[in-house]
Amino acid sequence: MAIDGKELASEFLQGLIKSQRNDAKKFHTTFATICSVENYSNKEKFRTLGNGIYEIKINGKRLYCFKDTSGDFETASGSSNHLILASNGGTKNTKREQQRDIKKTQDLKTQYFDAKKDNASEFEYNLLENEN
Repeated sequence: MAIDGKELASEFLQGLIKSQRNDAKKFHTTFATICSVENYSNKEKFRTLGNGIYEIKINGKRLYCFKDTSGDFETASGSSNHLILASNGGTKNTKREQQRDIKKTQDLKTQYFDAKKDNASEFEYNLLENEN
């Protein structure tokens, strides 16, 4: 997801690919699984933080995301009534850093839904393919 020309989740994952490739693969696999299952449940890896914000946890790192359930979306395997958008990532070094990352996710979620209300906005969704 890019807002104002920045793709924070992609930048986070690209950094992991360079430094911690195994963790990047785990995030990719977990995210792909979450997207493909209607009601995914694994409280150790994926949990709600409130206000429609979720986190995926892998080895002390977090990928934050939120859902859009406002319509039909085309996916690699057909169509879906929900979309999960990865917004940003971070580490949980301190509670303060985690709260900052969660606030950033909430801000990005607000910007996304505000932009959807604007009929002049255009969206391009990048579908996540499972790399088996």
